Amino acid sequence: MIKNDRQKKEFNNSEIEKNEEEIEQKTIAEEIETINLVATKLKEKYSDYEALTSFIDHLAGTERIFAIAKSEDNLDHAKQKFLDAETDLMATQLGVESVMFDNIIERFNQAHNNVIGIIRTSEELKGEYADDKKIIGFIEYIKMALIEFLDLENIDNPAEIDNRKLVFIERRMKEISASGDPALEKLQNIYKEFKERLRGEKKE
Repeated sequence: MIKNDRQKKEFNNSEIEKNEEEIEQKTIAEEIETINLVATKLKEKYSDYEALTSFIDHLAGTERIFAIAKSEDNLDHAKQKFLDAETDLMATQLGVESVMFDNIIERFNQAHNNVIGIIRTSEELKGEYADDKKIIGFIEYIKMALIEFLDLENIDNPAEIDNRKLVFIERRMKEISASGDPALEKLQNIYKEFKERLRGEKKE
């Protein structure tokens, strides 16, 4: 009888953990869907400005990185989940099979897990896909994402994650606005609008 009670308790605990995990995964999926929705709306608003839509893509990608990273105890799992999602998203946006993007990710995975290896691989890939501007953009985007994941490995305190996200975004804004066009203030305003819309969508 005691054994049966113990087995029943273990089963119940297992079911609770499973349900909690399913709820968490659903929450993350909904959060990513919200991020994508906000990005789509903003890109429509600024569709005449390629530099701004590119920045919005970066904002959305960074938000997805950190949403997934905060949901996973294992950063490698978080990174792979992010990469899988990004290849599917890119394939859907371009209306092509994801195998090409999977191959690009595999090349990155074969690189040494350091900044130099990631940059070297991205340059090799950009040389191979030099005629396709959208693929070049995807390669550059994945390069930056992987470097961001490397930086996250040094974070011990989960509360520090949001602070690190802001550092990434501010760094990207300075890079994009280095020539003065677009202006840094314009990017800061878009980031502010992105955050406000994100909060608004989550409340609905």
